[in-house]
Amino acid sequence: MERLRHHFTRPLTLLASRLSQLAYPPRCAGCNGLLPEQTPWCPQCWSELALTTAKPCCPTCAAPLGPYQTLNSLHQCNQCKKHSPKIKSICRLGTYNGVLSQIVRSLKYNKNTYSGNLLADWLADKVADQPWLDEIDGFCPIPMHWTRRWLRRIDHTKIIADRLSNHTHLPVIQALRRPKPTPQQVGLSHTARMKNIKNAFKINPRWPIEGATLCLVDDVMTTGATLFEAARTLKTAGAAKIYAAILAKADNWDVYT
Repeated sequence: MERLRHHFTRPLTLLASRLSQLAYPPRCAGCNGLLPEQTPWCPQCWSELALTTAKPCCPTCAAPLGPYQTLNSLHQCNQCKKHSPKIKSICRLGTYNGVLSQIVRSLKYNKNTYSGNLLADWLADKVADQPWLDEIDGFCPIPMHWTRRWLRRIDHTKIIADRLSNHTHLPVIQALRRPKPTPQQVGLSHTARMKNIKNAFKINPRWPIEGATLCLVDDVMTTGATLFEAARTLKTAGAAKIYAAILAKADNWDVYT
């Protein structure tokens, strides 16, 4: 009986699949162009993403490395050597330009969770290769103020953190909250960004973090002002060490200037 049912239902399933493909043809998760087959990326977008994710960067501050730049024994670039990094290591997927920047903006402003999840899963693979993965107790997403979250109808950093959690089986620890709205950082200088974000975060009392090692999660790092202020807040509250995972690092900014 089961074999007979399968004999009749299988053609119907195939027909439904073909009709679905005609009604909703596969599209590239990057440029939204039509695809000849069910794959996430078109050749052009995949080539660009593969290139930007392969660019070498400093494992401490995520700044891009030139062909003649070297790291010291602490895995720090020249800029890191001059300063005391507030975050021990930053894992980034790629540089914030081209297709990668388009997808990040689409996730953030257009609720494109499909493409965003693909990037987050890719980032999770990179995080899985980090030597510090076994040290961390969980992922702490950078929070938005509730008004901005309500306007956008999405919490994109929480979405990224959830995907990292799913892949690594480590919890999402929402240890930070944002009690007051702050102006957007876009277009501001590093000094203005630091002033804008100063004391923007508070500790969520529901999450005890004394002695914890946490990995901050954000979409884009430009000057690092937001991540550094979040790290300062967590360390002041008793966190032991802070790492970070981001989708993209803006190449045209110096993380320390």
